[in-house]
Amino acid sequence: MSRQFSFRMAFLPLAVLAACATCTMALGAESGSEAARLNVFSHPDGATYFALSLKPTVEAAVPDGTDVVILFDTSSSQTGIFRENALTALDSLLAGLGPKDRVKIFAVDLNAIAMNGEFAAPGSREIADAVGKLKSRVPLGATNMEAALTTAAASFSGATKPRACVYVGDGMSAANVLGTDEFDNLVTTLVDSRVPVSSYAVGPRLDGQMLGALAGRTGGDVVSQDQVAVLEGGQQGMTLSPAEAGRRLAKAADGVVYWPVAVELPKDRLPEVLPVRMPPLRADRESVLIGELKGDGPLSITMTANTPDGAKQLSWEVAPGKSDKQYEFLGKLIELARPDGGMSLPLVGEASLRLVKDVSDVGAENLADLAREAVAIGNLDRARQLAEEVLRRKPEDRGAKALLAEIDQRVHG
Repeated sequence: MSRQFSFRMAFLPLAVLAACATCTMALGAESGSEAARLNVFSHPDGATYFALSLKPTVEAAVPDGTDVVILFDTSSSQTGIFRENALTALDSLLAGLGPKDRVKIFAVDLNAIAMNGEFAAPGSREIADAVGKLKSRVPLGATNMEAALTTAAASFSGATKPRACVYVGDGMSAANVLGTDEFDNLVTTLVDSRVPVSSYAVGPRLDGQMLGALAGRTGGDVVSQDQVAVLEGGQQGMTLSPAEAGRRLAKAADGVVYWPVAVELPKDRLPEVLPVRMPPLRADRESVLIGELKGDGPLSITMTANTPDGAKQLSWEVAPGKSDKQYEFLGKLIELARPDGGMSLPLVGEASLRLVKDVSDVGAENLADLAREAVAIGNLDRARQLAEEVLRRKPEDRGAKALLAEIDQRVHG
């Protein structure tokens, strides 16, 4: 029997995760321009945890056309305004693709049903007819994400152009809930087939973790219905429109992906790196690794990667920054990601890492509230456990320290 995503349930109470699901999927488009950054936190117990962000150090030519499979969710959850927004994003996506791109559209629910027979130009009559057929389908049933993505990977058989898959929907695989083993096998198939998966998360409930993990592990990107645009100067603007989401998906589909073939990490300095399998790199966002760091001084990393422009040799020399308290959540994150080798980490660039940190802080605050409630009803043993867990996540939390002192005073009079 396969395991469910252990990271999903262990990281936060389910209600908190659901509220923040779309936050953990933010694009990394507004993050720094450095090719490598090594942020660290040195825990009082002596361990040092790191978050390593990497971008390609050499350029690769943009492919002269991409074969794009579009998976459009037609399950029963995709009705009303959500369906309208999804269709608007689809129209914008097709308009944003290049003239040498080719497209195949599938309606996705219990099965993936092709709306057109062969790959065709995005502005062709074949694709216009396919969209018409898609719009005439009544949203029914549940979604089987494993079947949909497996069909997408298989549909590229014989294709010679670079490949991309774009999913439009909520990511909720109610017809076949993905466990970590199935997800691992699915990602392996997609990576081996060189199929990056990007998504527009739209619907009444979103599986943000699955879509984020899928994008991070396959070299794709994610845009959410709740994502806020960042304007010039770093100011937040309005929520992205469905049309803008479609344009971003078109850029993601036509973007350059660097597929790791051989990676050399300094194992003596980085004894544990998650995810265990190096994720693909993109020219338009960072890829993020987390783990434990040993020793001092800069690190040297090299990689051979396949691109549409041929094999590329990449190298980085990166020194760790000063210990930063804002990364103290990394220890807990690593612990929770370890059981599945980091496969289910919803990391899509540095922006998503920062938002996972924010969610982690919310989790610690929830534990502190529960600890205070336990003190109020006299359950001091449980209150101590909760307060100690807060300190394990946030060692300098004054409220948790004060609460432990109060518990000790009550116990010892």
